[in-house]
Amino acid sequence: MSLLSITRLLAALALTQSASFAVAADTPAGTGQKVYEQSCKGCHGGGIGGWFSGAPKTGDKELWAPLIEKGLPALFQSTLKGVGKMEPKGGCEDCTEDEIRAAVEYMADKSR
Repeated sequence: MSLLSITRLLAALALTQSASFAVAADTPAGTGQKVYEQSCKGCHGGGIGGWFSGAPKTGDKELWAPLIEKGLPALFQSTLKGVGKMEPKGGCEDCTEDEIRAAVEYMADKSR
């Protein structure tokens, strides 16, 4: 995932609502973490990618609270469409919607 993709993912997260949503039953356990590690961590893991993109670091409760309050469905939609510096689907062009949903849920859960 490119830095631009990660940045857009972060911006998308900022435009979402708070609510839970279900990941498809056939989405394997651990998918959210796998997608995060492969596609989101570059910006949401902190470091230079996060600094450049403005992406909230996964696990930072203070930065994530206002995003989570807006609701996971809105967060997911923003991630799909892209926002700010973040590309659509956070730059994970090969990811399915269920995989993106799982990654968003993973990051939100780690940041509550």
